[in-house]
Amino acid sequence: MERNKLLTIAVIGLLLINLGTISFLWLRKPPHPEQQKEEKFKIIIDKLEFNAEQQKKYMNLVHAHHQSFEKLNEATCNLRRDYYSLMKNDAIDRIQADSLNTLIGKNQSEINQLNFEHFLNIKALCDEHQKVLFNNFVGEIGRLFNPPPKRR
Repeated sequence: MERNKLLTIAVIGLLLINLGTISFLWLRKPPHPEQQKEEKFKIIIDKLEFNAEQQKKYMNLVHAHHQSFEKLNEATCNLRRDYYSLMKNDAIDRIQADSLNTLIGKNQSEINQLNFEHFLNIKALCDEHQKVLFNNFVGEIGRLFNPPPKRR
């Protein structure tokens, strides 16, 4: 009798744990991409202790950066589309493929340079105390804006 009672309690306990886990995973909603962007902006503003005027200038920088980034990103997408569409042909034009590949690399390099300049512009907004905060924060920038790939 004791063994059956113990097994019944264990099964009920495991069932409750499973239901709780499934409920948590099902009801928990991942943050909306726009919300994630706002959180990143807020992190920078908080970490660097920007005042209202700096926040306004920072948001102007973000807007300009976003527009430039989108243009480069769209161009890269178009180049990749053209690059991979070369495989439709039986005879692949290697010169054109190399040219497109070089242009894709050039665009990626421009995106990296754009991001680097963006953070230099943010640093330029900082006063002396905030520059110290910025230098301490630099290591986190890569993790913040380029999270590690998801494991499968």
